[in-house]
Amino acid sequence: MEKQTKGQEPNSLADCPEFLALTDKEQKFVVAYTSHWQAGRAAVEAGYSKRSADVLANRLLKKVKIRAVLDYCNRIQSKQLEDNYAATKERIQRELCRVAFSNMKTVAKWGPGFVEMLNSDNLDEDQAAGLKSISYSTSSGEKGDSSSISFSMHDKVKALQILANIKGMLKEPEDANDRKPVDPGIKDRLHKLRAKYMGQRK
Repeated sequence: MEKQTKGQEPNSLADCPEFLALTDKEQKFVVAYTSHWQAGRAAVEAGYSKRSADVLANRLLKKVKIRAVLDYCNRIQSKQLEDNYAATKERIQRELCRVAFSNMKTVAKWGPGFVEMLNSDNLDEDQAAGLKSISYSTSSGEKGDSSSISFSMHDKVKALQILANIKGMLKEPEDANDRKPVDPGIKDRLHKLRAKYMGQRK
């Protein structure tokens, strides 16, 4: 396998030569450790003795090759975070569309005397993106226990305005101070034409 160069972006452990050079148990330890970052637990999951798991885990973490693999894993995770949360033009417009075209009926039901939020497990990303906040409270009184729920949506109008501006659908009104002055020659000819026209009408 071709060795990874320093400037090459990490993709997976299969592309890391240091990982491939580890023993089977060491590879299992790295995979387990990077899934929950608990060294002793990872050692047991990799097949090392439970009685001496903590001691063995500390030894493993001090190995040069394993430290190199863990550094590689950190770079993989950093790259994934950058990819997932990159503020691209397409992603920004998609989020604006989710807010601009959100509908309260997709997240809640209401009627005379009741408001019911839909289960979040049943909402997709488009529906959930429109929600700004949600709160649930309970109280006790002479008439017994009661509960209330409230929620708010993001500003649809503002999102629509931003989208319209991005698409060039809205134009700023022309400022009178920004208007170019009329050429004096053109103005004079217009006056002459107007005078000639008015003379013909008499």
